[in-house]
Amino acid sequence: MVDKSNYQIRPFPDKEIQNTWINFMLVDSRKELWICTRNQVSHYNSDYSLKKRYGNLIPAVPNNGINSIYEDHFGNIWVCTWGGGLYKYLKNTDTFMSFPALGTKNTPFKIFQDKDDQYWILTWGDGIYRFHPDATEDNMYTHQEVVNEKLHLPETAFFSVVQDDVTAIYGYSATTSFTLSKWWTDIWKKWISARICSITIKCSARSSKTGKATFGPGLTTVDITC
Repeated sequence: MVDKSNYQIRPFPDKEIQNTWINFMLVDSRKELWICTRNQVSHYNSDYSLKKRYGNLIPAVPNNGINSIYEDHFGNIWVCTWGGGLYKYLKNTDTFMSFPALGTKNTPFKIFQDKDDQYWILTWGDGIYRFHPDATEDNMYTHQEVVNEKLHLPETAFFSVVQDDVTAIYGYSATTSFTLSKWWTDIWKKWISARICSITIKCSARSSKTGKATFGPGLTTVDITC
Protein backbone atom coordinates (compact mmCIF):
# COMPACT_ATOMS: atom_id res chain seq x y z
CA MET A 1 0.00 0.00 0.00
CA VAL A 2 1.10 3.62 -0.62
CA ASP A 3 1.34 6.01 2.31
CA LYS A 4 -0.05 9.25 0.83
CA SER A 5 1.68 11.38 3.48
CA ASN A 6 5.13 10.53 2.07
CA TYR A 7 4.29 8.34 -0.97
CA GLN A 8 6.28 5.46 0.41
CA ILE A 9 5.20 1.89 -0.31
CA ARG A 10 4.78 -0.25 2.77
CA PRO A 11 3.38 -3.74 3.39
CA PHE A 12 -0.29 -4.14 4.20
CA PRO A 13 -0.60 -4.64 7.97
CA ASP A 14 -2.50 -7.94 7.75
CA LYS A 15 0.38 -10.39 7.33
CA GLU A 16 -1.95 -13.30 6.52
CA ILE A 17 -2.79 -11.84 3.12
CA GLN A 18 0.44 -9.99 2.31
CA ASN A 19 1.55 -12.75 -0.04
CA THR A 20 -1.90 -13.98 -1.04
CA TRP A 21 -3.51 -13.67 -4.47
CA ILE A 22 -6.02 -10.79 -4.31
CA ASN A 23 -9.07 -11.13 -6.56
CA PHE A 24 -10.90 -7.91 -5.72
CA MET A 25 -10.93 -4.96 -3.28
CA LEU A 26 -13.57 -2.44 -2.25
CA VAL A 27 -13.60 0.66 -0.05
CA ASP A 28 -17.23 1.11 0.95
CA SER A 29 -19.18 4.27 1.79
CA ARG A 30 -18.13 3.90 5.45
CA LYS A 31 -14.45 4.00 4.41
CA GLU A 32 -14.05 0.37 5.42
CA LEU A 33 -11.99 -1.98 3.28
CA TRP A 34 -13.04 -5.36 1.88
CA ILE A 35 -10.43 -7.67 0.35
CA CYS A 36 -11.40 -10.81 -1.54
CA THR A 37 -8.93 -13.65 -1.94
CA ARG A 38 -9.63 -17.06 -3.48
CA ASN A 39 -12.59 -18.14 -1.34
CA GLN A 40 -12.71 -15.76 1.60
CA VAL A 41 -13.50 -12.11 2.34
CA SER A 42 -11.56 -10.01 4.84
CA HIS A 43 -13.25 -6.91 6.30
CA TYR A 44 -11.14 -4.07 7.74
CA ASN A 45 -11.83 -0.90 9.70
CA SER A 46 -10.90 2.46 8.22
CA ASP A 47 -7.48 2.22 9.93
CA TYR A 48 -6.92 -1.16 8.17
CA SER A 49 -7.16 -3.16 11.38
CA LEU A 50 -8.91 -6.47 10.78
CA LYS A 51 -12.60 -6.42 11.64
CA LYS A 52 -13.49 -9.97 10.61
CA ARG A 53 -12.44 -12.67 8.17
CA TYR A 54 -15.18 -14.67 6.46
CA GLY A 55 -13.44 -17.90 5.58
CA ASN A 56 -14.63 -20.55 3.12
CA LEU A 57 -17.36 -18.33 1.71
CA ILE A 58 -17.62 -20.80 -1.18
CA PRO A 59 -16.53 -24.46 -1.40
CA ALA A 60 -12.75 -24.71 -1.73
CA VAL A 61 -12.75 -26.84 -4.87
CA PRO A 62 -10.67 -26.37 -8.06
CA ASN A 63 -11.62 -23.35 -10.19
CA ASN A 64 -13.85 -21.81 -7.51
CA GLY A 65 -13.09 -18.26 -6.43
CA ILE A 66 -14.47 -14.81 -5.74
CA ASN A 67 -15.00 -12.72 -8.87
CA SER A 68 -15.98 -9.33 -7.45
CA ILE A 69 -17.46 -7.39 -4.54
CA TYR A 70 -19.85 -4.46 -4.92
CA GLU A 71 -21.68 -1.88 -2.80
CA ASP A 72 -25.09 -0.78 -4.07
CA HIS A 73 -26.84 2.57 -3.60
CA PHE A 74 -28.36 1.40 -0.31
CA GLY A 75 -25.05 0.36 1.24
CA ASN A 76 -25.57 -3.38 0.71
CA ILE A 77 -22.46 -5.44 0.01
CA TRP A 78 -22.69 -8.13 -2.70
CA VAL A 79 -20.17 -10.82 -3.59
CA CYS A 80 -20.08 -12.65 -6.95
CA THR A 81 -18.30 -16.00 -7.02
CA TRP A 82 -17.09 -18.49 -9.59
CA GLY A 83 -19.24 -21.58 -9.27
CA GLY A 84 -20.60 -20.56 -5.88
CA GLY A 85 -23.27 -18.06 -6.86
CA LEU A 86 -24.27 -14.70 -5.40
CA TYR A 87 -23.95 -13.60 -1.75
CA LYS A 88 -25.22 -10.60 0.22
CA TYR A 89 -23.73 -9.31 3.45
CA LEU A 90 -26.23 -9.11 6.31
CA LYS A 91 -25.09 -6.40 8.71
CA ASN A 92 -27.48 -7.41 11.50
CA THR A 93 -26.02 -10.91 11.77
CA ASP A 94 -22.55 -10.12 10.37
CA THR A 95 -22.84 -13.03 7.92
CA PHE A 96 -23.16 -13.61 4.19
CA MET A 97 -26.41 -15.00 2.77
CA SER A 98 -26.38 -17.05 -0.43
CA PHE A 99 -28.95 -16.63 -3.20
CA PRO A 100 -30.48 -19.35 -5.41
CA ALA A 101 -28.34 -20.74 -8.21
CA LEU A 102 -28.14 -18.58 -11.33
CA GLY A 103 -28.28 -20.15 -14.81
CA THR A 104 -26.54 -23.43 -15.54
CA LYS A 105 -23.08 -22.51 -14.26
CA ASN A 106 -23.94 -20.35 -11.21
CA THR A 107 -21.06 -18.01 -12.05
CA PRO A 108 -22.04 -14.36 -11.57
CA PHE A 109 -19.08 -12.16 -12.52
CA LYS A 110 -20.39 -8.67 -11.74
CA ILE A 111 -23.51 -7.24 -10.13
CA PHE A 112 -24.53 -3.68 -10.94
CA GLN A 113 -27.28 -1.30 -9.81
CA ASP A 114 -28.26 1.32 -12.37
CA LYS A 115 -29.51 4.88 -11.82
CA ASP A 116 -33.08 3.61 -11.56
CA ASP A 117 -32.00 1.19 -8.79
CA GLN A 118 -32.49 -1.82 -11.06
CA TYR A 119 -30.03 -4.67 -10.55
CA TRP A 120 -28.16 -6.45 -13.35
CA ILE A 121 -25.98 -9.55 -13.05
CA LEU A 122 -23.30 -10.25 -15.65
CA THR A 123 -22.24 -13.88 -15.70
CA TRP A 124 -19.41 -15.87 -17.23
CA GLY A 125 -21.23 -18.52 -19.21
CA ASP A 126 -24.92 -17.65 -18.85
CA GLY A 127 -25.18 -14.09 -20.22
CA ILE A 128 -26.94 -11.18 -18.51
CA TYR A 129 -29.83 -11.22 -16.04
CA ARG A 130 -32.12 -8.66 -14.50
CA PHE A 131 -32.05 -9.38 -10.77
CA HIS A 132 -35.05 -8.93 -8.48
CA PRO A 133 -33.66 -9.65 -4.97
CA ASP A 134 -37.03 -9.43 -3.20
CA ALA A 135 -38.92 -11.69 -5.62
CA THR A 136 -39.63 -15.39 -5.21
CA GLU A 137 -37.00 -17.82 -6.46
CA ASP A 138 -38.87 -18.50 -9.72
CA ASN A 139 -39.06 -14.77 -10.51
CA MET A 140 -35.74 -13.62 -9.11
CA TYR A 141 -33.70 -13.75 -12.33
CA THR A 142 -34.85 -12.55 -15.77
CA HIS A 143 -32.50 -13.59 -18.58
CA GLN A 144 -31.66 -10.97 -21.21
CA GLU A 145 -31.08 -12.21 -24.76
CA VAL A 146 -27.82 -10.90 -26.23
CA VAL A 147 -26.79 -12.13 -29.67
CA ASN A 148 -23.36 -11.65 -31.24
CA GLU A 149 -24.34 -10.18 -34.60
CA LYS A 150 -21.04 -11.20 -36.20
CA LEU A 151 -21.10 -14.83 -35.09
CA HIS A 152 -24.91 -15.14 -34.93
CA LEU A 153 -24.55 -16.83 -31.58
CA PRO A 154 -25.66 -15.94 -28.04
CA GLU A 155 -23.12 -13.88 -26.11
CA THR A 156 -22.63 -15.50 -22.72
CA ALA A 157 -19.39 -14.29 -21.08
CA PHE A 158 -19.39 -10.78 -19.58
CA PHE A 159 -16.81 -9.20 -17.29
CA SER A 160 -17.61 -5.50 -16.83
CA VAL A 161 -20.45 -2.97 -16.88
CA VAL A 162 -20.75 0.83 -16.73
CA GLN A 163 -23.50 3.43 -17.13
CA ASP A 164 -23.08 6.79 -18.84
CA ASP A 165 -24.59 10.11 -17.75
CA VAL A 166 -27.46 9.96 -20.24
CA THR A 167 -29.43 6.71 -20.63
CA ALA A 168 -27.18 3.84 -21.68
CA ILE A 169 -25.64 0.90 -19.84
CA TYR A 170 -22.60 -0.71 -21.49
CA GLY A 171 -21.88 -4.37 -20.82
CA TYR A 172 -18.46 -5.66 -21.85
CA SER A 173 -18.16 -9.23 -23.05
CA ALA A 174 -15.25 -11.49 -23.91
CA THR A 175 -15.57 -10.78 -27.64
CA THR A 176 -17.44 -7.50 -28.07
CA SER A 177 -19.32 -4.72 -26.30
CA PHE A 178 -23.08 -4.39 -25.91
CA THR A 179 -25.26 -1.42 -25.12
CA LEU A 180 -28.55 -1.23 -23.26
CA SER A 181 -30.42 2.06 -23.52
CA LYS A 182 -33.44 2.71 -21.31
CA TRP A 183 -35.31 4.08 -24.30
CA TRP A 184 -34.37 1.08 -26.42
CA THR A 185 -35.51 -1.25 -23.67
CA ASP A 186 -38.93 0.39 -23.51
CA ILE A 187 -39.37 0.03 -27.27
CA TRP A 188 -37.58 -3.19 -28.26
CA LYS A 189 -36.84 -4.80 -24.87
CA LYS A 190 -33.46 -6.15 -25.92
CA TRP A 191 -29.75 -5.44 -25.80
CA ILE A 192 -28.35 -3.74 -28.91
CA SER A 193 -24.93 -5.11 -29.87
CA ALA A 194 -21.95 -3.18 -31.21
CA ARG A 195 -18.93 -4.99 -32.65
CA ILE A 196 -16.03 -3.10 -31.05
CA CYS A 197 -12.89 -3.98 -29.14
CA SER A 198 -12.56 -0.98 -26.84
CA ILE A 199 -14.72 2.00 -26.06
CA THR A 200 -14.46 5.57 -24.84
CA ILE A 201 -17.72 7.22 -23.84
CA LYS A 202 -18.00 10.99 -24.26
CA CYS A 203 -21.42 12.25 -23.20
CA SER A 204 -22.15 15.95 -22.92
CA ALA A 205 -25.86 15.85 -23.73
CA ARG A 206 -28.31 16.38 -20.88
CA SER A 207 -30.97 14.15 -22.37
CA SER A 208 -31.26 11.71 -25.26
CA LYS A 209 -33.87 9.71 -27.11
CA THR A 210 -31.64 8.10 -29.71
CA GLY A 211 -28.08 6.90 -29.73
CA LYS A 212 -25.57 6.88 -32.60
CA ALA A 213 -22.31 4.98 -32.33
CA THR A 214 -19.24 5.48 -34.52
CA PHE A 215 -16.71 2.66 -34.72
CA GLY A 216 -13.13 2.38 -35.83
CA PRO A 217 -10.06 0.28 -35.07
CA GLY A 218 -8.78 0.47 -31.51
CA LEU A 219 -10.30 3.38 -29.59
CA THR A 220 -13.99 3.98 -30.21
CA THR A 221 -16.17 6.97 -29.36
CA VAL A 222 -19.87 6.69 -28.73
CA ASP A 223 -21.72 9.88 -29.72
CA ILE A 224 -25.11 10.58 -28.19
CA THR A 225 -27.50 12.43 -30.51
CA CYS A 226 -29.96 14.73 -28.77
